[in-house]
Amino acid sequence: MSKDINRYSFSRLETFKECPRKHHYLYVEQIPEPANEYTLKGSLFHKAVETILKGEDVEPVYKEWIDAVNQGIIHCDRDQLEYSINMYFSFYYKSYSEENTLAVEQDFEKPLENDDYFAGKIDQIYDKNGLFIVRDLKSTGGPLKYNFDKVNDNMQLLTYVEPAE
Repeated sequence: MSKDINRYSFSRLETFKECPRKHHYLYVEQIPEPANEYTLKGSLFHKAVETILKGEDVEPVYKEWIDAVNQGIIHCDRDQLEYSINMYFSFYYKSYSEENTLAVEQDFEKPLENDDYFAGKIDQIYDKNGLFIVRDLKSTGGPLKYNFDKVNDNMQLLTYVEPAE
């Protein structure tokens, strides 16, 4: 049996809360969820932000997007990712200019009891005037799934505080 059955994460807990049967298929039986256009779009958006924050060349990520559009996997404009990334960094320009990024896409594992552990990936940890802050990117190709109350009550960032420290 895979070690992943003992791996708990915020998304695993949320999946169980939403649908125990889906949780069973994904995490106990470990039947992979098929990739789709929306997960690919989100992954490439995250990858582009990560690449830029690390000071690396983002062009290969844009090419991966364009290739997916050309293959009919992603259904939108070829330049949509580059446009979205430019808008994202333009909107947050002032914030990012005042921050010192400490970590990007930081994996963590915290032992629990027995062979269980809590794991996750923190999108960004940064320092702003001596205050360490955890940022979690959310992206969507459809309607927003987060309203003010969901963001205000988001426990995901709280679960990331100890590993970020």
